[in-house]
Amino acid sequence: MTLTASAPQSDLDPSLLDSHLPLTSPVLLDQRVRQLVPCAVQTQLWLLLLDADDVQLPVMIPIGDLPLRASAAAGEGLTELLGTLHREFGAASFVFIVERPGPARPSESDCEWIRHLCAAGSEVYSIRRVYLCHDEGIASYDESDLDELPPMAAPSGSGATSGTSSGAAPCPAPARPRSECDGACGCDDDCGSECECDEAA
Repeated sequence: MTLTASAPQSDLDPSLLDSHLPLTSPVLLDQRVRQLVPCAVQTQLWLLLLDADDVQLPVMIPIGDLPLRASAAAGEGLTELLGTLHREFGAASFVFIVERPGPARPSESDCEWIRHLCAAGSEVYSIRRVYLCHDEGIASYDESDLDELPPMAAPSGSGATSGTSSGAAPCPAPARPRSECDGACGCDDDCGSECECDEAA
C-alpha cells in the first residue's frame, strides 16, 4: 500500500501536467492522481482510462454516489461499463479512485470496495490501481496489497463476533452504541446486522 499526503499544486512535478506523459510507474501514477483529486470533497467513484502505452486518455468519469456496500449487481454493471470503454476508447487499463470524506484509515465498506475494484480486470484490460481518497490525501492499492487490509466481518449468523472474522483482528471501526455513532464507520440506519456499531448497546 502506498500512502501519499495531499500537497499544494506547486509541489508537483510540472511535467505531470503533460497529458501525453506515459504513467509507467506507480510513482508517476500516484502523482497524477494526487494532481487530479488531492483530497476528498464528497463520496463518489472516479474512473481513469489508460491506453496500451500507459498514457491517460482524456476521459475522467465520475460514477456518482457510491453505495455503502459493493454488490453483485454493481459488479455486473461495472463489468459492462469497463467492456464498453475498452471497445470504444481503446482503454487497456483502468484506475479507480474511491473518494469519501473521513479519516485515512479504511472502513469495512472501503475495504470491500477496494477488493471488489481490484478484482474487476479481465483478459483484455487490467485494473492498474485503486485509490482511496480521504481528508488527509490518498492511499493506493493493487492486488498485492489486499492482504494488508483489515479482514472483512463475518456474515450475520456465522457465529463470529460482529465486526470480526473468526480468529482475525477486529474490524477497523470499533463497535459502539448506535446513539454515539457519528457515521465515521460507514453505517446507516438501514444497514441492519451489517452495521459496525453495536445496536444492542
